Amino acid sequence: MTTRRLQQMGAAILALAGSAASGQTTAPEESAVAVPSGMEVRLYETLTDDFGGGPILRFRFLAPMIGSTMAHDPDALVTDMQFLCQDYAMSHLGSDAAPPAQIVISLMEAPVEFGQPRPDVRQIFEAFSLRDDTCIWEAF
Repeated sequence: MTTRRLQQMGAAILALAGSAASGQTTAPEESAVAVPSGMEVRLYETLTDDFGGGPILRFRFLAPMIGSTMAHDPDALVTDMQFLCQDYAMSHLGSDAAPPAQIVISLMEAPVEFGQPRPDVRQIFEAFSLRDDTCIWEAF
């Protein structure tokens, strides 16, 4: 698939401001996203890539509380990540574009460049496939 085609696909899939070309990021949003647990979460960036199996959309969120010494309920994290896929990411897909092959939701306690190891920064991510406009958790 050509770079131009990936750029067109990314632009059609994401209804977000900024560039959605393969490997590029969109501009971060200013406001917090309200998740069920009440944890403060802000969109950091979105990424689009394709490794041959269809487009993968990555929504990377800053969530400083996941790095605190306070234990965070794992069930609440699962619920928050499902919510971020179903209610946030799905609402940012273009209505006339083919759905992505996968949506990946990431939470990180501090900004981390995508793909760079940072063992000192807690990061959590989950992948979801889409079926009938529903995010389905994909176990790695």
